[in-house]
Amino acid sequence: MNQETVTTYFSKNPEKYAKEYERETAEGYSFRMRKERLLELLGKGAGKLLDIGCGPAVMTREIISLGWNYHGSDISDTMIEEAKKRFPEVLFSVDDATKINVPSHSYQRIVAMGLVEYIDDEAALTEFTRILAPHGHLFVSIPNIGSPARLWDRFILTPLSKIIRKITRKPSQAIFHREYALSKYKKLLEKYGFSVKKVVAYNFRVIPRPFDMWFPRLSVNISKILEPLRSTPLSFLATAFVVEAIKKD
Repeated sequence: MNQETVTTYFSKNPEKYAKEYERETAEGYSFRMRKERLLELLGKGAGKLLDIGCGPAVMTREIISLGWNYHGSDISDTMIEEAKKRFPEVLFSVDDATKINVPSHSYQRIVAMGLVEYIDDEAALTEFTRILAPHGHLFVSIPNIGSPARLWDRFILTPLSKIIRKITRKPSQAIFHREYALSKYKKLLEKYGFSVKKVVAYNFRVIPRPFDMWFPRLSVNISKILEPLRSTPLSFLATAFVVEAIKKD
């Protein structure tokens, strides 16, 4: 995956990206649920926290309100510029997520929401391990490869979109990202010295695309009804997971 392409894609309009968290769309709802699940797992604290891929500071206020000593980092300079506008008193820096300019073992918590699917897993986990203090906690979100919505996207929508683009000769506006089987990602975390403490699902989007965009209110309302399934055997219906893992030493 071309890192420059990903950076360019997410650097286009940081203000619009931030506003998406507030919109009553399927995408906006997913963002809000991801943040809500993270904050529930994170809880109150007083240690140092590094928010990798912080974007335009969409979670900064809530994390600081929990008592954490916050540092936001993102590869996009335009995202960091927007973050500094919103929170001029907070520490933000422009960094590649696999090469962050901070001392080793210096943070008690790392947050990586909507990040790992766009970068190299091995390089990311190597850097997360370096940065975290012994017994520090990592919070990472991963797209669920087995969710009905993603199966629809992969086997129906994507092939259909390719046919339409071939006929119309219009380039794709989408950006590629990986999806994960939870069991395999847990094993990857263990390989890098983490033990998984808790997994919580979020965003039960069951209305397939593009219908969720045509009927956003219906899609969001159904997702809200299904949200209590997040810690049950039916959590596989969700489009993504937030994983909390602890560095062993």
